[in-house]
Amino acid sequence: MRRIGFVTGLQSEAVCLAKALSLRAENNDLIACAGGHPGRAYVEAGKLIACGATHLISFGIGGALDPEIRPGDIVMPSFVTNTQNESYAPDLEWRDKLRNRYAATLTTHTNTLFTSETAMATIKEKRSLRQRTNASMVDMESCGLAAKAASENIPFIVIRAAADPAERPLPKSALIGINPNGKTQPTVVLSKLFIRPWELPGLIRLGKDSAKALKTLRRVALLGF
Repeated sequence: MRRIGFVTGLQSEAVCLAKALSLRAENNDLIACAGGHPGRAYVEAGKLIACGATHLISFGIGGALDPEIRPGDIVMPSFVTNTQNESYAPDLEWRDKLRNRYAATLTTHTNTLFTSETAMATIKEKRSLRQRTNASMVDMESCGLAAKAASENIPFIVIRAAADPAERPLPKSALIGINPNGKTQPTVVLSKLFIRPWELPGLIRLGKDSAKALKTLRRVALLGF
């Protein structure tokens, strides 16, 4: 029997997924949160496999590098790469079957996803990464999951919804608001915002875009895997 293990970056992504799966009565699937780090994603993927996962999905939000990708769009890459120039190919037959399922209601993109150990916060950083790698999106977990899946010969795919678009920087106050367990820390954000009040409009935009991304992820989970 196929049993899917999911690795997310944020607790909000994990909660979104768990609620949708419960509506579909898919209670045999497994969910772990890596807190925005490829090393932890590798470890969590290993734990999911040890608990019986036969397939893995990197599931959550990411940052767009391709200007054509808008908040709420889905990226299901053909390759995932990292700073060590390691490259992993998802199960494209599984990926394409799901893309066809989602096509009627969701906008999906392919190409390459780049996994970074640090957030790509500025427009310059995003543009440079896009030029160097031709990646469509950046996240902080997928290549860790991919590496573990490859080492165990486990099929995997990546499903990431765009939050911040390529032309918009991430506020610095947002970058410190996530702890290693993937939980948001509102008080930490507020303390940073107190000394950087000009970032408030950017935080509001990011919140709205992230809400779009989570809404898309809920729809994906309800459509099934």
